[in-house]
Amino acid sequence: FSFLSDCSFTAAFHHTRSQAFAAWQWWNFYNAQVATGKQILRINLDETSLRLFQGDGRGIIFASKNCPAPVQGVTRAKRRSCLTHVAFICDEPSIQPVLPQILIGNETNIPASALAALKARAPANVHLLRQKSAWNNERVCAWIVRILAAALAPFLGSYQPVLFLDAVRIHTALQVFRACRRAGIWPLVIPAKMTFLMQ
Repeated sequence: FSFLSDCSFTAAFHHTRSQAFAAWQWWNFYNAQVATGKQILRINLDETSLRLFQGDGRGIIFASKNCPAPVQGVTRAKRRSCLTHVAFICDEPSIQPVLPQILIGNETNIPASALAALKARAPANVHLLRQKSAWNNERVCAWIVRILAAALAPFLGSYQPVLFLDAVRIHTALQVFRACRRAGIWPLVIPAKMTFLMQ
């Protein structure tokens, strides 16, 4: 039985290593294709869930064990209530402030009556999306790439954007790659379980 476990681990290790090698090959290919006078702009896209209510203290990390975790007495539905933040970060400090930051909320968390006021108060690079679900999906991800393309348009004379995406299914959808192609953004998929190395 332990022999099978060792074999499984070895197979998984070699599979991950070959995926990492493929990602490096794409990176080297992109570097060789950059037009003269341009430099690569590395951009990372990632999502995170933003809880609107703290609920119990599970999963919260504190520097001191003597500090009690904050608790809100809220219903289970409220504890599950969240927004999705789709964030972009790049390696050029002068471009970072214009990169879009997307907040996705559902119809309950972002009431239709409040949407216009919230958009008016948001910074120019923050985009609010109200839809049935607060989760990202393939269609929304392609829309987000188009927003990124619009933000990068003034810089395309000097930079070739390379968009690093983790291997979640919505990032690797055909419509997302098509949006990248139309925008002149080169996608680079980071293999599963290797995002921490890229970051």
